[in-house]
Amino acid sequence: MTRMGALFPLIEKLTGQVIPFPEYQEKIRDYLPFKDPGLGHCEFNELMLTLGYDRVTREFFDCFFADVAGTDPYQIRLPDPQNARVAVVSLEQFEQGVDRFRKCAALLYGNIKFAFKSLSDLSDPAFKRGLKEKEILPYHEKRYHNRPKPIHELKPIEEKYSYYVGKTFPRSNLPPEVAQKVAQIDADARDNLDAYLTFDYLDVYVAVSMRERYHFYYVHRLVERLRSHETIKDLSRRQQITFTSSMLLRSIGAWMTKRGLPESSNCFAA
Repeated sequence: MTRMGALFPLIEKLTGQVIPFPEYQEKIRDYLPFKDPGLGHCEFNELMLTLGYDRVTREFFDCFFADVAGTDPYQIRLPDPQNARVAVVSLEQFEQGVDRFRKCAALLYGNIKFAFKSLSDLSDPAFKRGLKEKEILPYHEKRYHNRPKPIHELKPIEEKYSYYVGKTFPRSNLPPEVAQKVAQIDADARDNLDAYLTFDYLDVYVAVSMRERYHFYYVHRLVERLRSHETIKDLSRRQQITFTSSMLLRSIGAWMTKRGLPESSNCFAA
């Protein structure tokens, strides 16, 4: 049987801080947290208070520690108040709950300790509203099939020409036919930048540093493989690969990400 001592490091990972009252660890080290009927919300709070942590709400405990057998163990789901008592019955289930919370914390706040303090004392409906507003909860697949097309279409740039938009591409003393093609690709890339700045949402934002020719080819092929994957190829996404020669895109990308756009096209800063 798993004893409480095995949970100490996991609780520190959950809260983002070391145990405040380490002298009390010995009092509960041999406690069997997963004995029948399992570790519930009340028992968990008693253990947390013993170690010097704050209590958590039932909504918090149920959301992150409910058994999700048969589904993605890292799927974040809102608790159903009509359900019976949630209980953690194994160390594996507890570890999954901790990892599920840390994933959510990283997406919401980027800081585990702050996320724990912010979410652990929220009760329904504030807890649900906090997750929904940040769009952490899963969307129904129909959402991705029923999207309208963007007003400004992106112009695809072929793999063999993607290097032309790179800052390191030599632009002087080019043969006339190459210079003409470079000018065309530059114009398409700038149009893509203009379109990108009008997007209301982002699905995926990829920021990479590409300097050598093979960097452009490799990234282009990688994203094309991901984009055409069987599981997502039929979804309505902003799915063109967009290259731009403007170095301004680096700061623009950071600004758009900070603005909180949750969904995107595959855009690269070259």
